[in-house]
Amino acid sequence: MNCGEAQQELALWVGQDLTDPVRIETLRRHVAICPVCGQRAKALKASLVALGSLEVPQTYDTIDSLWPEVEARIMARQSQPPMRSSLVIWAALGLLSLVILGGTAWMWRTTPPSAAPAVTPNEPVAPPLYPPSPGHQSSGISPAIP
Repeated sequence: MNCGEAQQELALWVGQDLTDPVRIETLRRHVAICPVCGQRAKALKASLVALGSLEVPQTYDTIDSLWPEVEARIMARQSQPPMRSSLVIWAALGLLSLVILGGTAWMWRTTPPSAAPAVTPNEPVAPPLYPPSPGHQSSGISPAIP
């Protein structure tokens, strides 16, 4: 490993964010023998320690923020089982569907096959609108309206 490669991964190594064990060991060996990279690694470690010990004052946004309360409500709602009211709604809709379906089936079954009255060919469908003319043979069908 050369110094250019080492310096690209040095911050990851110091912050323990480097995941490849082979790269970690190669970088450790290089830092142990290279005085420039060893000095840079010590400076990065000191910077990391200094940054970790800083106390960050809360800003206006974090002091008066509503997010902690909102986040707590979201997490509480997600941990609860689904509301039963939706189950009641679905059960009511299912029951209503069964009632409608059953009523339709009952009406269809109790209705006679033909609801229209039977007409025999010799009976007139309706009384004639006009009196028959003399000498006219009635066919049993009323004449059309002019």
